[in-house]
Amino acid sequence: MSGGAGVRGARRPLVALLAAALAAAPAAAQPSVELIARKIDPAGPCFSGTEPPPRPALWAVEDADTTIYLFGTVHLLASTTCWQDARVTRAIAAADELVTEVRTDPGPLAIVGLLAEVAFDPANPPLRARLDPAHHATLDRLLARQPMPLPESFYDKIDTWALAEFLLDGLLVGAEAGADSGVEHELALQFEAAGKPHSALETLAFQIQMSDAYSLELQAAWLDSWFAARREGHAAGAFAGAGWDAMLEQWRTGVPLDIAAHLAATGGAFDRRDAARDARLTEEYLEHLLYARNRRWVDWIETRLAAPGTLFVAVGAGHLAGARSVIDEVRARGLPLRPID
Repeated sequence: MSGGAGVRGARRPLVALLAAALAAAPAAAQPSVELIARKIDPAGPCFSGTEPPPRPALWAVEDADTTIYLFGTVHLLASTTCWQDARVTRAIAAADELVTEVRTDPGPLAIVGLLAEVAFDPANPPLRARLDPAHHATLDRLLARQPMPLPESFYDKIDTWALAEFLLDGLLVGAEAGADSGVEHELALQFEAAGKPHSALETLAFQIQMSDAYSLELQAAWLDSWFAARREGHAAGAFAGAGWDAMLEQWRTGVPLDIAAHLAATGGAFDRRDAARDARLTEEYLEHLLYARNRRWVDWIETRLAAPGTLFVAVGAGHLAGARSVIDEVRARGLPLRPID
């Protein structure tokens, strides 16, 4: 997610796919098996340049006949980013199957279709009426510059949560510059080339309907924060620019990306003046986005350990660091976990 209520490290992959597709942004260097081969070559530029070589965190939950690799991803980044080292390459080669948060194969039209079923309501108040009047000038400016010219009335019919999470990025401001790939895409290419299956922990329908459960108070604060982050002279979100670059480098070199702790400590999820309210809404937001899903995924891991095999499970990096993360929950349940050094 982007804007005041999210961060690219936690952003769900279908959101990234939809934003890029709706904006029709040209790709700089689409990922391919050949590009990936150059990036993982030990003698190639990723390991012989002046920047630190990649060494992202990698874990394994395993028993006598089952290994489940756990890898934290960034859903949207430049395809030239160096992130895969020899440990990750060996784990990919050893795995029988790739498991990601969601399969995005159906493409943006399927996502739009699901949104149409869940998030369009002709009885919605107009978008302008749902916004703090302080953001009306920002709305006017963005409408005048939107990459896909649409009447303001189009946005009036869409639920607040769907605007803030799915549609404003892509329709009103365009896709993020310089991001033409994501870790899941590159992993899928490698598993497809090896003839190995790719499954998912969640469905497209689940990921869309999950957001429909946010409280109306959270939705309103989220929408305001999205516009507040795009006022003239403001950076687009709590993790824009140099701040995001620093976090991306931490993830790439193995430093845990504890997004939940950052948002909770800084109030970065919402751009409002009431700190106590922001903290309460941030907790609700993180419970939906991270914590509840982490618990369900560890249920799945615990069940999957009963069957033999080797799996490579890749989920957003924000799910694998900090309190109430997947790693934290795996440890709390006493499952056999070890870092892959």
